[in-house]
Amino acid sequence: MATFVPILAQMPIFMSFFFGLQRMATDYPSLASGGMLWFEDLTVADPTYGLPLLASLSFLITIELGGEAGQQQQNPGQAKTMKNVMRAMAVGMVPLTMAMPCSVFMYWITSNTFSCIQTATLKLPGVKAALGIP
Repeated sequence: MATFVPILAQMPIFMSFFFGLQRMATDYPSLASGGMLWFEDLTVADPTYGLPLLASLSFLITIELGGEAGQQQQNPGQAKTMKNVMRAMAVGMVPLTMAMPCSVFMYWITSNTFSCIQTATLKLPGVKAALGIP
């Protein structure tokens, strides 16, 4: 159960953003014209499924970069299982979320991209040394 503590600790924040964005999609008419490229209307689902795929891909990249690295020190076998579960979640996320409004994907993609950059930056030897990370 200790493996799930970080995920459960983030759950209230994630759920607040998710429900807030989903509600904004119906309460703020300006979201209907605030998008760009192929997703101009942020209140409806992406008809090309590009945003669900990008969200899933950015999540998968974070996992492959080692975004769950803090758990590997506890139990390597459990960490490997957890990584495989997260990979399955990344793939399964596409059909489960493709009907959600584009505004939700804007949050997910931005958050996942930041996580990718953070994970990659914290793996650099110079950054580790400067921050005192073993």
